[in-house]
Amino acid sequence: MAEGKHQQSTGADKAAAARKAEKRAEKVRADNELRERRGAQLESAKRALECVNEAQEAVEGNATRREALSSHLDGFYAEIDKPARGKALVDCSYFPT
Repeated sequence: MAEGKHQQSTGADKAAAARKAEKRAEKVRADNELRERRGAQLESAKRALECVNEAQEAVEGNATRREALSSHLDGFYAEIDKPARGKALVDCSYFPT
């Protein structure tokens, strides 16, 4: 009868060890899936950051050009205003006689 109990406990031990191994394998699978998802999220974030950086460079370039054109336009109007001294360039009240 002692042999029967020993065989039963060995069978129970084997079943417990199998369940423990299955839980460990499931945890490893879950960890690997999480690692893959996080890697995909990281790659997606890197691509989004590259797009944002490219857009920022374009905006900064446009701002620089706008400043240069604005400065040029201010200088142009200042030069045009000098000979006119605030007067209209075209005399609109001229009537031929």
